[in-house]
Amino acid sequence: MWSCSGLTPQAHHGEHHVEAARGPFVAGLLALGCVVSPEDAAVDGDLSVPLETTEGPMGMNGLLPVDVWHFPNRVALWELGQGALLDANNELVSTDLTSTPGGSSVLEYVIRCALPEGVAVMVGKKALFGAFGLAPEWPERALDSGEQRWVTACLAQHINATGVHVPIMMTGGHAALVAQPWATPELFTVDESTMFGNLFAGTLPPNPIDPPGIFACTERHLDAACGADAEYWLVQRVCAGSAVCGLTPLGSCDEHPGCTMTEKGHWSCSGFTQTIRVSLKPGDAQAEYELCQF
Repeated sequence: MWSCSGLTPQAHHGEHHVEAARGPFVAGLLALGCVVSPEDAAVDGDLSVPLETTEGPMGMNGLLPVDVWHFPNRVALWELGQGALLDANNELVSTDLTSTPGGSSVLEYVIRCALPEGVAVMVGKKALFGAFGLAPEWPERALDSGEQRWVTACLAQHINATGVHVPIMMTGGHAALVAQPWATPELFTVDESTMFGNLFAGTLPPNPIDPPGIFACTERHLDAACGADAEYWLVQRVCAGSAVCGLTPLGSCDEHPGCTMTEKGHWSCSGFTQTIRVSLKPGDAQAEYELCQF
């Protein structure tokens, strides 16, 4: 069985990976809040997910920049992280994120990033399913600083303003990104970006004057394909369509003085070890970055 709203863990050379399908098929299933078995599901070939062998959930990328950077949503997200996710009745605590479609979208992706597969939070009659498990104890207590950073990096890598839905593979040092034996990481040969930051930081709510804390550097394959425009196109993915954007681009990961490669092959940047890299299949990278040459 797999849930209609999750994300798919993947394995690659001893690192922790997750493939998340950006696709309209999953979007439709999410709206239904359903759970189906692989044999009952018909999947668009673009998703490239071997459902017949997976025990893990799958999901999509498609979080709109305007929803993430909308200031009331930023405040509501920060407030949500300051305490336990569930109340004494095991129901979602009151949050303004549920009051608008954009806020609800942010909440849905945050739940996927934070809670593990098999865990769901009810919002009215709709179940929001966990997938990655980057902050599994959040239902009972506030996020700690490490969890804040992991959830932020995951959320950031799911922002996509291009309108192109492609599978992504997420790489990080978190033990919850469990490898799956059926993974095909060798297909995801285009390293796109690494992101990190903290949307939950501070003891006071966000100030509209202060930029949100998300940072991104471009990986070498995007640099090679897009040349000097690599940073520009990455910013378009994360910011396009929003009057305000909280992304701080850092240029190339390889060249940024604040970034160093860890022993496990992940970037540590500006004191952040909770970084997440996204890799793409070559054809999908070309579709998403049409003017670059992969």
